[in-house]
Amino acid sequence: MELNHPKQIHKTLVEKAPNPKWNEKFYFDCDEKSNEITIRIIDRKGKKVLLEHLYAEIAIPFHYVTSMVYKQDVIINPNRPKYSGEE
Repeated sequence: MELNHPKQIHKTLVEKAPNPKWNEKFYFDCDEKSNEITIRIIDRKGKKVLLEHLYAEIAIPFHYVTSMVYKQDVIINPNRPKYSGEE
């Protein structure tokens, strides 16, 4: 997942799972120029020679995410929770 501004990327990794699950939450620090989240699904193989296959790339504008249809699924909170290790 990538936020367009300020640019931030969060990645998740599932290794050799027949039924992978991505039950993770990501927090982005947004500002007034933040307006789009991009989600990419990539298959990466190899350790020395990295082979990548992009399965999907979806860019979701904030105005779509905060529409009435999806508003209940999105939490926009200016006071984000502390990450582990933060004071």
